[in-house]
Amino acid sequence: MLWILLTGTAVTALFMGLAWQRASHISEQFKRLEATLARVENAVRKREFERIEADNRRLMLQDSVDGGTAAIAVLHRMLSDTTFQAIDRLSGDDRIRENSLRAREIHDDVSTRVYRSIRVANRQIHSLADVIIRLNRRRQKNNGDKD
Repeated sequence: MLWILLTGTAVTALFMGLAWQRASHISEQFKRLEATLARVENAVRKREFERIEADNRRLMLQDSVDGGTAAIAVLHRMLSDTTFQAIDRLSGDDRIRENSLRAREIHDDVSTRVYRSIRVANRQIHSLADVIIRLNRRRQKNNGDKD
């Protein structure tokens, strides 16, 4: 009877040792899998952050051009107002004032159109850039799927 008990204990110890060894092996594989998953997730997150950063840079650039154009337009308007007001004050002839008024109207109309055109062109350039970037992302995604 003792012999059966000792044999049973030895077999149980053997199976426990094998189970422990298998559990250690599975644990190591799980750690490797977690590390691989973390690397993949980090790469995905990095690409996503890079995409967001590029989008933010484009928006910031577009806003900068729009804001800079608006500031220059205001400054240009102030300078032209000062110039045309000086002409009106210093001229003693009504004919010169009339010519100055027509010149001012033409100047203001052309200036308004130029600054509007700059803003429209800026928006169009950034729209085109968005389309090109989306196409490049699709190409990269498709090439990444093939690899």
